[in-house]
Amino acid sequence: MDNVAVIYTRLSTAKSGDNKTLEDQEKTCLRLAESHGLTVAKVFAEGSGVSAYKKGVARPELDELIAYVRQRPGSTVLAWEWSRLTRRLVDLSLWIELIEEHKLRVLTPQLDTALPGQLMMLTLTAAMAQQESQTKSDRIKDGKRRQREAGRYLGGHEPAGYRHGPNGSLELHPLGADALRRAIALYVDERLALRAVCLQLNAEGHTTQSGTPWATNYLRRAILSPLTAGLIEQSDGTLMTALGLEAGGVLTAARWRDAKLRLESRSATSNKPARRPATSLLSAGILRCSNCSGGLTPERRKDSIAYRCSKRSEGKCDSGASIRSHLVEPFAVIQALYKIGAAQAAAARDDDFTDIDLIASNFRNLTNPEVDLRRNQLETELGDLLQRQETMTDLFVGGNLAAEAYERGISALTRQLETTQNALEDLPDTSKGTPLPVDGAEWLNQLAQGDITPAELPAAFQTACGSLAVARDVLASCIESITVHPHIAGKPASERLTIP
Repeated sequence: MDNVAVIYTRLSTAKSGDNKTLEDQEKTCLRLAESHGLTVAKVFAEGSGVSAYKKGVARPELDELIAYVRQRPGSTVLAWEWSRLTRRLVDLSLWIELIEEHKLRVLTPQLDTALPGQLMMLTLTAAMAQQESQTKSDRIKDGKRRQREAGRYLGGHEPAGYRHGPNGSLELHPLGADALRRAIALYVDERLALRAVCLQLNAEGHTTQSGTPWATNYLRRAILSPLTAGLIEQSDGTLMTALGLEAGGVLTAARWRDAKLRLESRSATSNKPARRPATSLLSAGILRCSNCSGGLTPERRKDSIAYRCSKRSEGKCDSGASIRSHLVEPFAVIQALYKIGAAQAAAARDDDFTDIDLIASNFRNLTNPEVDLRRNQLETELGDLLQRQETMTDLFVGGNLAAEAYERGISALTRQLETTQNALEDLPDTSKGTPLPVDGAEWLNQLAQGDITPAELPAAFQTACGSLAVARDVLASCIESITVHPHIAGKPASERLTIP
């Protein structure tokens, strides 16, 4: 080994119980280097607020340190104590590899791996560091469990429909609660899909409590969360009333279960989430009544089909709009083609890809939701398997698991990991999205030249897209909603349709 050393410093929190600042750690290491005749070449200062116990936490300085050691065999790493480097037994094999194969020397006031018998001491030190962190983690978990049993909300962000109250309590957020109730009404009563609900809320001027537009993931989490009914889930799966919501949550428990049941039943029985009411019409789900902002649903009238305000039939809208499908379908397709054509022109002429990227992103989210859902499921499963593998290794290293049982368990977990990883790799790559199946400029040119008439446009557009579902996705990617105004004698149908 040469006499060149590097220093590594880290604090878990800005006010760590170690009572040692980063400067104190560095000074201790400098004195240690001087006493051992070492020259410090570099200091890797991770900073404060970086955990060595939590899985997946980024530690760029440590990564750079390891790369440095691999490139310079015989190096010495100085640290205030072993726990600065890691508190996880699963990382121990990496450090033993560096010590044995790269002649690394780890030197702390308590440990010197250059001395005989110190590798065993290193193992004991690592086990004690992990046990200390596990004990802290257990205490924190117990504390959180007691807080939940008292009905306190432990999340940092305000849940949908609520705001923070004193001592971990919650109280209704007036605007947030009203918007969430409106969302549930659209979802449960009007049977709109999640995306259609969000589009309608945004069109009506609703935002989330943080001021951002409504999105399907936000709404999905709210529907699945028992907090929407003013309830907190305990560790045993039971529900109890949240502190501060004794008078009730945003929804009643029965209303919340209705919404949750619809969401879960659709996810379980359909390969693709339902987007709009079941119909063969292109514009289903994006039409809105100008009077009540409610959705328009199709109904058959003798030999034709019309859209009619759904609230009018319920007596909730006195002057609900209605319009025949053959009047609105061409309008919707033409407006979508105009938006695609304008976005493509802006990209080609001005290198402005803002609009075309937005349309493509919307289209990707609509056409590949099941792929993203499956990817999330597999990634969660992969993380669970890795955690189980890590736990089993910790038990074996700690002497709490027999070698034969460890080998059987690791072998089974390895097979499961390979299967899950292969399934993840077999999923199609949606990162670049799915190309739009139509060229806006080309279609508008054909329409202008009379190669296709407005009446023929909806059927031809659906054929070009390959299916009704994809055609609807293209429309919804370009148009959030179309407002339908009541019929006025002498007023053409095109003037009854507006896009907010």
